[in-house]
Amino acid sequence: MYKQVFSRRLLQNSGFRKFSVSHVRQKTVTEKVSEVAQNLNKKVGQGLASAIETGEKATEKTKEVMGDTSKEAKEKGKEMENVASREAKKLGSEAHSAKKNMEHVMKK
Repeated sequence: MYKQVFSRRLLQNSGFRKFSVSHVRQKTVTEKVSEVAQNLNKKVGQGLASAIETGEKATEKTKEVMGDTSKEAKEKGKEMENVASREAKKLGSEAHSAKKNMEHVMKK
C-alpha cells in the first residue's frame, strides 16, 4: 500500500514516469550450499596450488645445491687425481734414479 501511495504522489507532483519495484530474489538452500561448496573448492585448490609451487621451488633449490655439490666433488676428485698422478710420476722417477744409482754402486 505504501508503494502505491508513494508512486501516485510522485506521479502527481512531478513529470516522472511510473516505476515498478520487484522483490529481491532470495537464494534457495541448494544454491547457498552450492555457493559455499564452490568457495570452499576454490580455497582448497588455491592452497594445494600454493603447496605444489612451494614443493617445486624446494625441489629446484635442492637440485641446484646438489648440482653444485656434485660439481664441486667432481672438480675436487679431478684435482686429487692430478695430484696423485704427479706424485706417482715423481716417485717413479725417484725410484728409477735410485735403481740406476744402485746398479752403478754394484758394478764398482
